[in-house]
Amino acid sequence: MTPYIKMAEHLLIDRVVSKKFPITGKSKASFGLLALSGFFFVVGAGFFIHAAHIWFGNTYPPEIAAAYTGLLCMGLCAIAAGAMLVIIKQSRRKVEQSTKEAIHQVQGLINAANDEFGEPIQENPKTAVALATALGMAVGNKLF
Repeated sequence: MTPYIKMAEHLLIDRVVSKKFPITGKSKASFGLLALSGFFFVVGAGFFIHAAHIWFGNTYPPEIAAAYTGLLCMGLCAIAAGAMLVIIKQSRRKVEQSTKEAIHQVQGLINAANDEFGEPIQENPKTAVALATALGMAVGNKLF
């Protein structure tokens, strides 16, 4: 066996056995916990804004207190939007990098397989199709 075949076998086994999302590699539990922490962050921000409004109301006239509370809300919104943009850019960069790596690996595996198996497939095309069908059914049954 060539190293490319061993690498392809290892990659296929990792993808079949893994219970994680194929691109991000994170589990569903981490996504749920992230959503829960986001919910509590929103609730905490609401209480913070309410407390700031009460403090502004005790310190300033009502119209000024409302204006300051509005400015506080817009400032928090701008900070959250900026953080979201940074996170999106970083995750997009990671996905693009992993996609490029995967494409490079698959191209290398296809070229290596074509170099190694090209001649036997051309000599016995019916046998090659039968083996590919059997392998596809086996992998399909394992995945689904």
